[in-house]
Amino acid sequence: LYTFNVTVSSAATNGCIAVSNNPCFAEVRDEILQLAKEKNVPPVIVQAIAFKESGWKHFLESASQALPDPECALFGYVKSNPVSKWNCENDGRIGVGLMQITLAPSESEFARLDNDWKFNLRKGTDKLLAKWAEQRKLAPNDTGIDIDPTVIENWYYPVMWYNGEGNRAL
Repeated sequence: LYTFNVTVSSAATNGCIAVSNNPCFAEVRDEILQLAKEKNVPPVIVQAIAFKESGWKHFLESASQALPDPECALFGYVKSNPVSKWNCENDGRIGVGLMQITLAPSESEFARLDNDWKFNLRKGTDKLLAKWAEQRKLAPNDTGIDIDPTVIENWYYPVMWYNGEGNRAL
């Protein structure tokens, strides 16, 4: 088992200044580094997905940005938090928060994904690890050697599948 060597510094000592309801970038970075170390995922993979999905912002900057989304209304979605960051798709899926999580098994979990950025980040990392596990089942490997998660290139399919691409994406 490979352990990633990362240094987690306290965001409070880095002059962290949060904007609106969002945590500051140093706080998000520190949480990603800690979570990546815990889950044995390259931090840069989680950082890149979170940035692409939301710009590391769980909430909109202001309520004035929270315009009604006709696709959300069409499927009957109502925000529990008016400044939460949602992305509604025309197929009825809705991406929520920092990691733009699209599948929530229960209404209570959905509310937590919507309001708790650390929970959202953890669930997004779990989703990525589920894609990794799927890749391990599919990858042709005659040598009996497991796919190495420390090699960034080995994350190609899990990263692609994270956002709904490919036949095996959720």
